[in-house]
Amino acid sequence: MGQLAAVRGVVGLGEASHMANTPSLLSDVFPAGRRGRVLSVFYSAAPIGAAIGVALAGWLAGHYGWRVACVVVGLPGLVAAGLLYRSREPVRGALDGIPAGPAPSFGATLKVLLARPAFIGLVLGFAASVFVQNAVEYWMPTILQRDKAIPIAEANATYGAMVFIAGIVGPLVGATAGDALGRRTGRAYLYVAAIAILGTALPIGLIAASADRSVVFGSVLLEALFGNAAPGLVMAVAMTYVGAEMRGTATAILLTSIHLLGDFISWPLVGALSTSMSDGRLSGLVGAAEWFGIDPGHHLSISLMAVTVPVALLGAVFYLRTAALSSASVTPATP
Repeated sequence: MGQLAAVRGVVGLGEASHMANTPSLLSDVFPAGRRGRVLSVFYSAAPIGAAIGVALAGWLAGHYGWRVACVVVGLPGLVAAGLLYRSREPVRGALDGIPAGPAPSFGATLKVLLARPAFIGLVLGFAASVFVQNAVEYWMPTILQRDKAIPIAEANATYGAMVFIAGIVGPLVGATAGDALGRRTGRAYLYVAAIAILGTALPIGLIAASADRSVVFGSVLLEALFGNAAPGLVMAVAMTYVGAEMRGTATAILLTSIHLLGDFISWPLVGALSTSMSDGRLSGLVGAAEWFGIDPGHHLSISLMAVTVPVALLGAVFYLRTAALSSASVTPATP
């Protein structure tokens, strides 16, 4: 058990460093007008990889054991590491027309970011998006099995397919919408992010209220599409708030903050509320859900909706407030 925990920790460190440095790297490889699309494609890799990895690992584990599954699923990472190692380091800030200066210290970068209300607003909006989406992704397979009485094989296979489709289509739709709206306003990416997080609220409610599988799975797909539409756009906006010399550190601060304020809270909160309802507490919340046509025994569905929908509404407010605070365009002009 200790060896597995240690290995998992090392994988987490690698993933964290990759996710923190890649937006900065891509910003030095692609011009400003293409970053929204490029970062959207980059962030589509997570749901696509998760869907493929879970399906492949499950099949391998069932036929050859979990050790073989871990080795095979990990091999693409070694290939990717080799390709990255052989890649040439881009010139920092060359595509922005402003040469990057010396990299400031962590403390100096943090001080700069804390002095920018728009960056803080962006962190809060993105944290709300992560709060909602990661809670849905973590608990949805259990909800499909426990509350919707869908067999585990069907629930996992169908949910995996929905996440896979949404992981491809969602970011592309978000990037296309952002670029199209960007011809009219320099705050387009933030407006799309606000629409996207708002768009997750209705499907979550439909999932909780409906017993029809077509409605449930259709809502799962719609929620995933909205949930995956904006991360690349938000990161493209974040890259406009700092100089090239501090992008990597700023990204690390942003990602750490959104996870501490997002899924670090939402996962256990949904479970805790569900447990409290199962123990006979929070009867008022159960009664309110029943008034909306939700089965009072579906505690996990009620909990997910009660936790995520208000945060989705709050997240939209944060994004719109960030747009108002931005003194200049945060949507790179399309070349």
